[in-house]
Amino acid sequence: MLSATLRCLRRCGVSRTSIALMSLLLPARALVEACSAGLLAALLALLLTPDAVPQGWSRVLLRTVEAGSPLSPLLLLGGALLLFRGLLAPLLGWWRGRLIVGWTQALSLRALDGEIQRPASARLDRHAQGSNTLVNHVAPRIIQGRVLPLLELLSESLLALMLFALLLSHGLWPGLLLCTALLLGAGASHLLLQRFSGGGLRARTLTDMQRWVTDSVACLREIHLYARERSVLAGYRPLARRFAHAMAQERTLADMQLPIVEALFLLALGGVALLLPGHLALGNDSAPLALFGVAAVRLLPSLRRMATSLRTLAFGRASFNAFAASLTDPAEPGSRTRQDGAAPGLLFDAQGLVYRYPGAQQDVLQALDLRCAAGQWLALSGPSGAGKSTLVDLLLGELHALAGTLRWSTPTPGIGYAGALTTLVQGSLRDNLGFHQVCADDARLHEALWIAGIEHLLQRLPGGFDEDLGSVEQRLSGGERQRIGLARAVLHASDLLILDEATAALDMASEAAFLQRLRQCRPGTAVLQVTHRESSLAQFDRLLRLAHGRLSECDQATDSSAAQRLSPTV
Repeated sequence: MLSATLRCLRRCGVSRTSIALMSLLLPARALVEACSAGLLAALLALLLTPDAVPQGWSRVLLRTVEAGSPLSPLLLLGGALLLFRGLLAPLLGWWRGRLIVGWTQALSLRALDGEIQRPASARLDRHAQGSNTLVNHVAPRIIQGRVLPLLELLSESLLALMLFALLLSHGLWPGLLLCTALLLGAGASHLLLQRFSGGGLRARTLTDMQRWVTDSVACLREIHLYARERSVLAGYRPLARRFAHAMAQERTLADMQLPIVEALFLLALGGVALLLPGHLALGNDSAPLALFGVAAVRLLPSLRRMATSLRTLAFGRASFNAFAASLTDPAEPGSRTRQDGAAPGLLFDAQGLVYRYPGAQQDVLQALDLRCAAGQWLALSGPSGAGKSTLVDLLLGELHALAGTLRWSTPTPGIGYAGALTTLVQGSLRDNLGFHQVCADDARLHEALWIAGIEHLLQRLPGGFDEDLGSVEQRLSGGERQRIGLARAVLHASDLLILDEATAALDMASEAAFLQRLRQCRPGTAVLQVTHRESSLAQFDRLLRLAHGRLSECDQATDSSAAQRLSPTV
């Protein structure tokens, strides 16, 4: 368990130095707690029998305290206890908290990195709710359900060992009493955990419930149209019942575990103490009895924490294992470079590309050949599911062909991409156009907005490019959002602009105006447009059709009717 947790933390970017510091803090905290218990026991012994001659560890402690000090031992012991409990313990807790902050940040960033490195086509949850839940909940879940309970368990175990060593300094039997009580408590906790643990069932059921609610809300129109409200509730009912049952099991465990463990602990202490009255008699030195009492009282909360930690670790095991299994080596930013070596004059040269999705029965692309010259405009059409988006993902580097070669004129071509949906990021218009990269050239931004036909948006933003889009985002139409996406893609497309149904929300005249402005301002930029519309085909140099995994080129003369219907205006 410990080694798996450490491997996970290291793969998330937590430094070895941070882990080493935490490994020093654990025994340090346990030592502070054990010393505090020893000081308290000595203080109590001094109060109970002030005239007794101390023996063993208490004698060494009092001699050390009295050496060279005019103050009374009682005052010195009280001051030392305040130092340990009031200063050292909070300081170590603060230090541990600072390390946990860094670990939580590392886990959050690693979770987000894993999500953004996944190919877009490999995502099953297009609404991104699964990613949102994973990224924003995984760090607290792993920290609170795995790391902190494990640290608590280790720290309290070290404390128990140190108190056990202190008791052994007064003889074997006090230590055996404590060890017997701890073993009984730990055994009872383990049995209860095995019987009532429902954390795995709760996690799986909660995932199913979230999926059911998400899918139901996404299909509200169909649910209302077909009057399926009762069916949706009926399907949700067994999930809710399983979840309630799992929660009840957890609650039962929490209600039963601590009282039973504490009762067994106290019974073990009291029972064995009655059998061995001579070993704990007060006599002339009350230090052994005081230490035994302080250790027993101190270990009760330790036992509670250990039981709670074990229960939390059991409940969080499924989440931790799923997260640890999803970890891969983080990719370096900008690592999606392309293979160069295209013939002179060509932007890219694809030969014999083959691709098949995992689990599919046949190739979606079969020996596909495609060449694109610099500045050439290509229109790609075909039936749904023919592989158009797959080809786009191969060009973008989201997917890698199983066979064939794809060579570019440069390893890092400037590619802009716009899809049918445009996502606006939090921030200003400048942030949205630059897309997480600051663009200080207002002239370039103005040109991109003009090409996309959305330059009038600046009139609604008092702060211009630096105005937060949140003030107008809710009032933007679908066409305006898509134009912002087009402007963003144009701004990044120095070599190739890929439009994947990116003009679907525009009327034919607006689409024609956009293409004409693009041709006018960016004559050296190649364009690949995936479209089902015929109205814009006359703007393109080559017309391509993809069907059954194979690419064919159409004669532009066959689309003269589309050219006649096109009358672009700027």
